[in-house]
Amino acid sequence: LCAELARPSVELVAVEHSADCRDGLKLQLARMAGVADLVVTSGGLSVGEEDHVRAALGELEADIRFAGVAIKPGKPVAFGRLGSALWLGLPGNPLAAFVTWQLFGMAVLRRLCGQSVSGPRRRHVVTAHGIRRKAGRCEIRPVTIVGFDAVGREVVTFQNATHSARVGGLPTAHGLMFLPAETDVLPEGALVEFQPFA
Repeated sequence: LCAELARPSVELVAVEHSADCRDGLKLQLARMAGVADLVVTSGGLSVGEEDHVRAALGELEADIRFAGVAIKPGKPVAFGRLGSALWLGLPGNPLAAFVTWQLFGMAVLRRLCGQSVSGPRRRHVVTAHGIRRKAGRCEIRPVTIVGFDAVGREVVTFQNATHSARVGGLPTAHGLMFLPAETDVLPEGALVEFQPFA
């Protein structure tokens, strides 16, 4: 996330590990909301005993606009306003945090910087091999463009499954592909939506 925010249009005010209790986290969030335009948290969004972000935001009377999106990875992503600052809650697993930053964080950042909210244009690419997956949520996978098919369409390769904690393939990835929620099987050569990294 720090690398994603290292750009001329961004002043990174602080990077902190959160306090491991609700009261400490509440103080941290309130302090950050007082000095930043955007507060980004990673992790702590679930409903376990040690997941304090939502409770702390509730006590701070944050205005939560959405919490939970039907995507894989990244379902817990949330967004709202905390005082005069915007708040973006990313999942704690690194691939899930990266994917949700690409989809939601970059759009918020562009808006705060006075740029067009629409990001890199999506286009269609062709899969290098077949896909079997569990239907139910839109699945987003990092992909690498490896060439072109016989009619000039870009061909992408990818890992066989999405694991929200595995980021080993990101350095060679060119963007994200989107697998429709209702689809459980796609053949080799299927046309899928692709969003390049900004």
